[in-house]
Amino acid sequence: GRAARLARYSANARALYRGLRELGLTPYLAESEQGPIVVTFRQPEGLDFHGFVRGLKARGVNISYYYTTEAPTFRVGAIGDVREPDMARAVREIGAVLEAMGALKRAAA
Repeated sequence: GRAARLARYSANARALYRGLRELGLTPYLAESEQGPIVVTFRQPEGLDFHGFVRGLKARGVNISYYYTTEAPTFRVGAIGDVREPDMARAVREIGAVLEAMGALKRAAA
């Protein structure tokens, strides 16, 4: 039901939020303000955003091709038929693509 879905989405969002922070990325919102639907992080400076999105897609991870914030960000959905292992895989792939692009070092600096 709804309560179980909300609990799953919330767990997914927490896994994304914490995993991306561990990569050295900067969240757009404080964890206490982060909702369970979409997790938003600031783009590492100088990121080729569309190259990043294409790199993730090639690895089977689809994220939004646009952002709705004033600052450059990227958004990852935490809803649908996905679970925490899927979120862990998404975090790994995001890290791998950013590292291949040389952007992960900039994010952690």
